[in-house]
Amino acid sequence: MAAPGRVEWSPRALRDLVAIYRTTAADNTRAATDQTEHVIERIEALPTHPRMGKASHWPGRRVLVLTRYPYSIYYRRSRSGVRVLRVVHQRRRFP
Repeated sequence: MAAPGRVEWSPRALRDLVAIYRTTAADNTRAATDQTEHVIERIEALPTHPRMGKASHWPGRRVLVLTRYPYSIYYRRSRSGVRVLRVVHQRRRFP
């Protein structure tokens, strides 16, 4: 079982999060900060509650669909906790 407390980020997931922030910050930096903090808070809960998301069509992957903001977090369990694979806008057809 994954050790609680550890979140690993894939390089792509980090780029996703930065892009989300920059896109929103172009219009409203406060909203961008609030949105990004919410996404990070939800991700930080995953090691303790790794089944919070639903099973993805990818074997061994899960997806946490956010409701406050239109993003989905794709992740998998790892030896040290969870690894965040992508953070994707829900309007985007993915993959």
